[in-house]
Amino acid sequence: ANNVTLTVTDDGGNTDDCVAVVTVLDTIAPTLICQPFTLVLDSNGQAIVHASDLLSASSDNCTDLVVTTDVSILEHAGNYDVTVTASDVSGNSVSCTSSVTVIDTILPEANCLAFGGLFVYLDSTGVSTIDPMQLDGGSYDNDTIVSYTASQTMFDCSHVGSNSVTLIVTDASGNTMTCTSVVMVLDTISPTAMCQNITVALDSSGTANITGVQLDGGTTDNCTDLGFSTDISSFNNAGSYTVVLTVTDGSGNSSVCSASVTVIDSIAPIAICQPATIYLDASGSANILPADIDGGSGDNVSITSLTVSQTAFDCSDVGMNAVTLIALDEYGNSDSCIAIVTVLDTIAPNVVCQDITISLGENGIANITGAQINGGSSDNCGAINFSTSTTTFSAVGSYNVVLTVTDASGNSSTCTATVEVTDTNEPNALCQPTTIYLDENGSASIVASDIDGGSTDNGTIISMEVSETDFGCDQLGENSVTLTVSDDQGNVSNCVAIVTVLDTIAPTVSCQDIMIAMDDNGVAVIEAVQLNGGSADNCDSLNYSIDVDRWYAAGTYAVTLTVTDASGNSSSCTAMVTVNSDRDDPLVIPSGFSPNGDGVGDNWVIQGLSDDAVVKVEIFNRWGQVVHSSSDYRNDWDGTCNRGIGSDRLPDGTYFYVVEIVDGSTRTMNGYLQIAR
Repeated sequence: ANNVTLTVTDDGGNTDDCVAVVTVLDTIAPTLICQPFTLVLDSNGQAIVHASDLLSASSDNCTDLVVTTDVSILEHAGNYDVTVTASDVSGNSVSCTSSVTVIDTILPEANCLAFGGLFVYLDSTGVSTIDPMQLDGGSYDNDTIVSYTASQTMFDCSHVGSNSVTLIVTDASGNTMTCTSVVMVLDTISPTAMCQNITVALDSSGTANITGVQLDGGTTDNCTDLGFSTDISSFNNAGSYTVVLTVTDGSGNSSVCSASVTVIDSIAPIAICQPATIYLDASGSANILPADIDGGSGDNVSITSLTVSQTAFDCSDVGMNAVTLIALDEYGNSDSCIAIVTVLDTIAPNVVCQDITISLGENGIANITGAQINGGSSDNCGAINFSTSTTTFSAVGSYNVVLTVTDASGNSSTCTATVEVTDTNEPNALCQPTTIYLDENGSASIVASDIDGGSTDNGTIISMEVSETDFGCDQLGENSVTLTVSDDQGNVSNCVAIVTVLDTIAPTVSCQDIMIAMDDNGVAVIEAVQLNGGSADNCDSLNYSIDVDRWYAAGTYAVTLTVTDASGNSSSCTAMVTVNSDRDDPLVIPSGFSPNGDGVGDNWVIQGLSDDAVVKVEIFNRWGQVVHSSSDYRNDWDGTCNRGIGSDRLPDGTYFYVVEIVDGSTRTMNGYLQIAR
């Protein structure tokens, strides 16, 4: 508020005063512009906030401003929003916010444990783990320590003893500092000793040595570096011993167990053999003792027995025999060697002969073996061989033969036997088949040589005879004939040959012409024999056949007569057959027609039909199918099919007809006709 004097003056110069209060107000707020700012924590962990640092500009219509902040001290690194407020003397105020970043550039102080560091103990698995803070000896920071890490936190058996470990201290701003501490890793767990019983053998010097490892039966420890020791390690005698095994780990922890050690003698004797020769006696036997083939066997102790695999020998053992000598010591150890025992037979066989009679063989030769003239020869060994001074004979007679008996060892003896040679063998009759042919008289003959296939005899054949020599028409075909062969010693044998009798001569055929009349049905029928004019054959049995045996129209026809004999030989001739008819209307059935539309022979016309005749016609093809039929035929068929089995126009070819004519009597005729267009 301001007192203001108002002076009023008129135009006469008169004045007067009054005082008025003029109140001046300031309502305009200051202008503030904040800016970001970075502060650094001091060693006490504080950063002082000054408002002036946070403003980039400030103004007011009146210059007297009071600037304040909502916080004056920041104690930790980080990002903060700080409010700056400016007020003028009139109480007008304005605020802005500044982004303040507090940083920490001072490293932490890392302090590790002193006085020997940290002691840790391995567990039953050989592992120990530490927390890094266990290594902290009072580390600090101007701000906040956020983590403790260590260069190593896990330890195993390989770390037993002193280990240098680095402790890393990190503050909230990522500043780090390290120190080094000692971690003493200790193993205080003793091994679990496990023993096993073993067996060892004395060596060639009579000594057996063992190690602790041999007695280990599966000892376990949290650490595997183990040492084994025994209270006894050397033995000089076989027997059973109790041995204490001490197991010690790398940290000196130990435990013990006991095992049974069995000491044995496993050294076998040395068997030494020598060869021996023995001789079979009269009974074919020989024997040996172990001493006979022992060549100086020995042992590191003493041999209690010598045995052999075979002591008795007989004829089957003549020659060299491998015999095993077995040496056995007092501990049951054994050794063997092979000795060659040569068994000899020097006793000659006892030879006995006998006289025999033999017959010459089919080839005129007689052979003998030594066994045939052996009369009971024997030997101390049963196997003997026989040989003779003569083995082959080619003539009947009496012969002296020397028998030599030799045993398997080459010992031999001889004697003489008489051999009578005879001939009792029949000739070897060999037949061969033969074929003979009847002549014009119906006869054929053979001699013995015709059926002989090469008969032989060990001597001389003096005769050959056949059981039948002459053959006729009643023997056509195969005939069994016996050939009898006789030698000069009266021996006889037979064989049977097949004699095939053939007739290859054709009959002599003779024809005669005949005349016949048609019957009431208009058919003329003949038999083949009617045309025979005196045919003949070397064998009387003849068969007659003709190519046509009936006609349905009068006329003269050529007919072929064929005459065939029992062997199938045939001849033919031609006879003329004249067919006569007493009917007024001789019937003629054409054997063909040509329905080609030329006006000549286009219809099948049956000649000689009476006007009142009823004619039925059926035409068949080669398969027996009816291709045309008519119950009242009027000579009007032009070769078409009216039975619906194919084309209306029948193809060229041969067809079969059946014609039935009723004109007071009924006649049925059939035959073949040809369609040729």
